[in-house]
Amino acid sequence: MIRNHRILFLLISITLFPTFCFSQTEVWKDSIEVLLNVKECDKSDVDKLNYYITEIWKAERVSDSTINNAIRIVDKSRRLGYDIGLADALINLVRCYLIRYDSSKSLEHALEANKIYEQHGDKVKMAYTKMQLGVIYYTQNNYLKSLDYYHQSILGYEALKDSMPLATLYYLCGINDTRLLNFNSANLNFNKALELKSKLKDQQGIAQCNIGISELLLEQKQPDSALVYIGEVEKYIINSGDKYGNAKAQLLKAKSYAMLNNFTDALSSAIKGLDLAKQINAKELVVDGNELLYKLNQNNGNYKNAFDYLLNYMSLRDSIFNEKTSRNFSRLETDYILEKKQSEILLLENENRNRTIMLRATIIIGILSLVLAFLFYNRFQIKQKANKRLEKANSELLNTQQQLVQQEKLASLGQLTAGIAHEIKNPLNFVNNFSSLSSDLIKEYFTTADEQTKSEILRDLLINIEKINIHGRRADSIVTKMLEHSRTGIMDKENTNINKLCREDINLAYKAVQLGNPGFNCKLNIETDEKIPEVKLVTQEISRVLLNIINNAFYANLEKQKTTPSEQTKLSLTTKLVDNTIKIIIRDSGNGVPQKIIENIFQPFFTTKPPGKGTGLGLSISYDIIKAHGGDIVVSNHAEGGAEFIISLPVNYST
Repeated sequence: MIRNHRILFLLISITLFPTFCFSQTEVWKDSIEVLLNVKECDKSDVDKLNYYITEIWKAERVSDSTINNAIRIVDKSRRLGYDIGLADALINLVRCYLIRYDSSKSLEHALEANKIYEQHGDKVKMAYTKMQLGVIYYTQNNYLKSLDYYHQSILGYEALKDSMPLATLYYLCGINDTRLLNFNSANLNFNKALELKSKLKDQQGIAQCNIGISELLLEQKQPDSALVYIGEVEKYIINSGDKYGNAKAQLLKAKSYAMLNNFTDALSSAIKGLDLAKQINAKELVVDGNELLYKLNQNNGNYKNAFDYLLNYMSLRDSIFNEKTSRNFSRLETDYILEKKQSEILLLENENRNRTIMLRATIIIGILSLVLAFLFYNRFQIKQKANKRLEKANSELLNTQQQLVQQEKLASLGQLTAGIAHEIKNPLNFVNNFSSLSSDLIKEYFTTADEQTKSEILRDLLINIEKINIHGRRADSIVTKMLEHSRTGIMDKENTNINKLCREDINLAYKAVQLGNPGFNCKLNIETDEKIPEVKLVTQEISRVLLNIINNAFYANLEKQKTTPSEQTKLSLTTKLVDNTIKIIIRDSGNGVPQKIIENIFQPFFTTKPPGKGTGLGLSISYDIIKAHGGDIVVSNHAEGGAEFIISLPVNYST
């Protein structure tokens, strides 16, 4: 379902800016034209221009000329070399493009502005930009990434002790948690928002929180309670004349009535909500209204109306979400992360180089000091001072090495692209086949005159479209898993089915190695102990450990196959529950690990692979992850040949 986000723009505008006076709009537009045509534009002129664009945006009077003027302000700021003015102009473009539903351009400009604010240490604008990034990812239904940015913004505003934006951010987090079905967290965030909004006497904010709570109750299948909160919202609407809030309330009432099987009132409220949404051009609500009316008409057996609403819904939805936008999001985010990591690595290398120079200088000075000290102090005193200097130098070198290891961990990326591509082909084939079949049915619909046949065609079309939707969501879930696997930063623990995780990871790794090595065949043997309960773990981290070890096992089998191509390679994965401890045993049929290096295998940068084939960090990082979960990991050579890794995880891990 397409979720509205205009409410987010309204809340941010109301929370962070004063009331707008529409009578001044034309004056500001004229002032913009005058300043943009000034040849010798300075920094103060850029600040004025950004202020005028901000005021026009707050009035929701964004037009093509407003966007073009904002782009011109960006160009002027770049020519002047005025970084803060440039970042402010980019944020204005972000706001304008979001109103136009151009999330891809919004992301590009927000990332650039965020980088500038971070360089200048502007904490207020950094916190605000993080909020905008959260809104941008929300518009694309990437609720996990959106929440991540909201939480960063909350930390910023908590440090600034600014209650207004905090209230809005708690509300926004509540919306995302509702979408993710995190009901307890959503309820907690909405209550925090309500408490702050009440203290601030923000009636519109209170009404919006009630809307959020009603949506949460609907997700929890509590329509009666939802109607109570919608009633509170309508009291505010009567006094304020808020058409947007009225449209949203009508659509929520329709959903509530539909759950109560009161389809007559549901249909009436949905039609009212859709009409109001069209009047104010609230595109996201128009999408929701068409989807809701499609389902209500389908339920009533009115297939022609259902089909019309469905076509409207799909057309509008595709105008907001499309393949190009998704690709742009992935490209922009990847470029931003890589650029940031490269800058961090370069900075660390420079620091390390400076440390080395200083260390050499310190050693030279130390030697000279030792020579001079020999003339004035006895041997015992000289030895003591030299030892202290060497200990300090050794400590500095150790700290530098630890920082390098940490940076390498953050910079490492998963190698699952091939396996994911193979997995995603199946649902895409279903989507293509049902789309082709639907096209033939539509042609038949327009060539037949029999009404019963037409009705049957429409019913078949609805079934096909639902199947397209199911397989489309399956493809989406595969991509989501890949994105979650590559996430960095702090991740939450969640209930994890170890057996399911093991099966998924070994299948993905096998498909990836097959695509990279045509003709490779390995016999897989997976045995799981079904008595193992769900365990609260950081799922992405444990998955990373499994993939590291499984990929190493496949590599060992590939190397063995080069020497004995006729021998069938094998890989076994076994899970067991032993004395409240989960054992995951992974064994390959390779050449094993030489006994003389087996003790060093978990050391950072230690690898048995040829240059360019491995960094030597995979097993080291895996070891750290398992230890952080209160477990252990050991390696040995099996009596029948090949290496065997045993991962131990406690069932009651909770720290």
